Amino acid sequence: MNDSETKRIVLFTKQTILAHGLRTVLSDAVGLHLAGGTSDSVQLSAIVSSQQPDLLLLDISSGTTITAICKLQSLSAGTKIVLCGEPETTEFVWQAIDHGIRGIIPSTTPPTEFQAILRAIGNGDVWFERQLALDLLLTKRPHLTVRERQLISLMVRGLSNKELAHALQVGVGTVKVYLSRVFKKVGVRDRYELALYALKNISTGLSVPHQADSTERSADPVLRLKSEFPKPTDTVPAQKAARYYEPKLTHPTSWPNQRQ
Repeated sequence: MNDSETKRIVLFTKQTILAHGLRTVLSDAVGLHLAGGTSDSVQLSAIVSSQQPDLLLLDISSGTTITAICKLQSLSAGTKIVLCGEPETTEFVWQAIDHGIRGIIPSTTPPTEFQAILRAIGNGDVWFERQLALDLLLTKRPHLTVRERQLISLMVRGLSNKELAHALQVGVGTVKVYLSRVFKKVGVRDRYELALYALKNISTGLSVPHQADSTERSADPVLRLKSEFPKPTDTVPAQKAARYYEPKLTHPTSWPNQRQ
């Protein structure tokens, strides 16, 4: 295979062991070259923008969000984004596909197969594990607009209708119309059920035109949800919920022994 056919890869992961393993897997891979890697989201943007890699491999477990995928895709339109790991929800996968990812490779994939998948994606293919593909085909997906997702993203943080209206720069009546429409689409009866559904099924990492000041809402969105909509049989796991309230790529850290 000629050097011109070699696909340059940039890797993002917070996990040192995973970074070491992937460097090893890619070190002798025909047609693939690991051009760079980092665990710092700011540095990642700079690397992608300057290097314009053929493939960008993002570790899902390192806090990769839909917002991050959108930003990185905008920095290098020709780069094929590939996720590595196990997504928590099919809705996250749907949104990632909508924003241009070309595949999701499980972290348990054997090295030779991992290499073959990356080569295939680099040559224009799209790859998803068979079971995940079946899950996507069988999953009924409510079609939510960007505005409706923004509404849900703010609502799960515990904002009132008045606060939602202020954040979205619309009237309170418009917020009520949006909520009623979303209830019907998702198949829930109230804000509490919608919040639980969103935490389990929807990645709400979308930007909004304005966010209410911290003094306008409870310091703990989970406690506010429980206090405003008490249901003894339903709980919101705080650790899991936090993943969706304030989505980020990762806190900046260095990647040990990073190759220049």
